[in-house]
Amino acid sequence: MSPDDERLVEVAAEVESIALRVLGGTIRQRELTERERDLVSDGSPDAPADSIARTPREIHVILAEWRDAERRATESAAGSPEAAAAELEIDRLRSEYRHAHEDALRRRS
Repeated sequence: MSPDDERLVEVAAEVESIALRVLGGTIRQRELTERERDLVSDGSPDAPADSIARTPREIHVILAEWRDAERRATESAAGSPEAAAAELEIDRLRSEYRHAHEDALRRRS
């Protein structure tokens, strides 16, 4: 975009909004990692045995994030960076949900 484009500030604000959501997600991941480390250090029976990457999140958490992403996609202007980010998140959450659901079915068997 050129510096005199009328939408320049609006797009910058959208990028900032997306970056803040990403930052919030990284903070949450760090907090979860600290909690898991403490469980392992304490020898808790609730301590994870697998890596975080192989531990599926609870399905209700995934669904809540998915609904939020769907809402953001609907409320965003078509073609906007925010709408694109929401669509990417929807795809990621759909895949994560499918894997968590398959994992839950395997554990029941």
